[in-house]
Amino acid sequence: MNLLGVQVTGNIASASGGGIYNYDSKYDVVETRMSVWAGNLPQNCRDKQDSDENTGDPDDEEQFPVDSKGQNFFSDDTCEADEDNDDSNPGDPGFNPDPQLEAPAFNGGMPGLLTQKPAIGSPLVDKVDPNNASQDPEDQVDVRGLPRGQNGTGFGAGLWDIGPFERDDAAPEFSSLPVPDATISVGSGQVNT
Repeated sequence: MNLLGVQVTGNIASASGGGIYNYDSKYDVVETRMSVWAGNLPQNCRDKQDSDENTGDPDDEEQFPVDSKGQNFFSDDTCEADEDNDDSNPGDPGFNPDPQLEAPAFNGGMPGLLTQKPAIGSPLVDKVDPNNASQDPEDQVDVRGLPRGQNGTGFGAGLWDIGPFERDDAAPEFSSLPVPDATISVGSGQVNT
């Protein structure tokens, strides 16, 4: 199974694998890229205990429930993070496991679609270089059908966001405070506002 740009967050399982339980990861390969795995209890990824241990066969390496193909966000170390290509590494000092997602809401797309927009400052925003991302046309849009590569931070070039949602509203917002009624003098005349 290949998972591209999915979000698996906030799920709870009774014993193991709140995010995914891959019964036999040695044979059932789950590959993930540009996806969010966070806040699942008791852990994000799990497989049956027998396949977690090396059997002693030199060709038998430890198998993880999920095979990372890069640009993923993992909030714990139960999935196989690609230390060179993932944008989060639970083993790094100062790692923050919070993907900083807003509450589910209708943010556009098909009617009834509730999405979780990454908050401004989220570690998911503007992280994937489009040159290193999928070139398939259907992967060039987010879950709402909006183009990838929006400038979600408001700084620099617009990069792709990790997960199904592309933050697209980092443009500065302007507002003003109401001004009390006053008389303004313009030259020799006066204007009441």
